[in-house]
Amino acid sequence: MSLIVTLVPDGFVVPKVVEGDVFAMRPLSVKDLEADFSALTENGPHLRSQKIFGPATSWPGGITKDADLADLGWHEVEFRRRSSFAYRVDDATGRYAGCVYIFPSPTRDFDAEIFYWTTRQSEEAGLLDMLGTFLENWVIEEWPFQAPVFPGRSLSWDAYAALPIRDAAAIAPAPIVD
Repeated sequence: MSLIVTLVPDGFVVPKVVEGDVFAMRPLSVKDLEADFSALTENGPHLRSQKIFGPATSWPGGITKDADLADLGWHEVEFRRRSSFAYRVDDATGRYAGCVYIFPSPTRDFDAEIFYWTTRQSEEAGLLDMLGTFLENWVIEEWPFQAPVFPGRSLSWDAYAALPIRDAAAIAPAPIVD
């Protein structure tokens, strides 16, 4: 028997393929290792300057291929478990352009937090802004969240850091019992 805390209700059909005007998204998986690792290592300074996961993070600084493989595997498992969702973003030519992450929020004020990034080349082509606009609408219209947030984007990192945190038991995944 497995006890898993899910981010979405059982009846919700999680989007597997998402088509935007100039990009497509699909679940991130271990099969994306080469493209993901290349994007992270080739765009490290660009991604660090965006502070995607907060002002104190150095992500993806120093990531190894093995660590990236482990991250991708974990994203894949969490997607199947419905506890969080990570998507690969491809540009209109099918080239790997970035990622989108939907996580449970540890704050009392929000139920989901959404993070996203694109490569420098994709950002220079305007994809980061187009993706952000798309995600703001898509998450509200297509997902069952009552209060999603885009930390560092729709809410400053300082304001986000000041929010009250939920009881840890309310957001921590339950252990898997076999």
